[in-house]
Amino acid sequence: MKAIGIKIFGVISIVSIILFFLFFLFLLFEGHVIRKDIELNGKITVGKYISHRRFKKGQVNYLSFNIGGVRYKGEGGHPPVAFSKNIGKFYKIRYSEKFKGSIKAFFDEEVTDTTEIMKAGFTKKEIYVLGNDSLYAHEASFKEEVLAIFDSKQ
Repeated sequence: MKAIGIKIFGVISIVSIILFFLFFLFLLFEGHVIRKDIELNGKITVGKYISHRRFKKGQVNYLSFNIGGVRYKGEGGHPPVAFSKNIGKFYKIRYSEKFKGSIKAFFDEEVTDTTEIMKAGFTKKEIYVLGNDSLYAHEASFKEEVLAIFDSKQ
C-alpha cells in the first residue's frame, strides 16, 4: 500500500512540473504574440504618462490612452533614467487593437500640440492636470487576452 502511495505522489509531482512548464511556455508565447502584434499591426496615438513605480530590481511606468472613447491604462516600458519627473506629460504610443491595454511607449517623442492631444481623446482639463487622473482606466483581463490570442469572441 505504501508503494502505491509513493507512485501516486511521484505521478502527481511529474504532472505538476509539466503543467508548470507548459504554463511558463504559454506566458512566453503570449508575450511574444503581443509584442509582434504591436510591432506589426499597432496603431499610433497619444498617451499620458500617469505613474511611475520603482521596486528593488525594476520599475513600472503606466500611460493612459483612449480607444473608441474607452480609457485604457498600459505599462509603457522602460524610460530613460530620472524620467519620473515627467509624469503628466504626453507621449506617442503604439497600441494593439487586439490586446487592449498593451502598448509600446516612445518616451523620446513628447507631444505638446494640444490639438493632437485632444484628437486622441483627452480633455483640456486632462492636458493641464499633472499626475494620475485616470482613475477609471480599463485594463484587459487575463481572460480577454487569452481569448484575443486564439481569436475567440466573448
